[in-house]
Amino acid sequence: MSALALEDLTLDWFRERVDIDPHTKCWVWRGKKNDKGYGRTWVSGKNYRVHRLIYECFVGPILLDMVIDH
Repeated sequence: MSALALEDLTLDWFRERVDIDPHTKCWVWRGKKNDKGYGRTWVSGKNYRVHRLIYECFVGPILLDMVIDH
């Protein structure tokens, strides 16, 4: 299997890897998490926090002064 690339990521790819909480509507990552509970995944040889990766894929670059909440 080849490495996952940013251009391979789709909304369906993310949805297949989360459970949506029926009360809060939060997307709960089913994959690996760090010691603080943040979802993590490897894409294009880089380890991403999933909430930041979703933002970058569907909104755009994260600027230095931005805070991306999960």
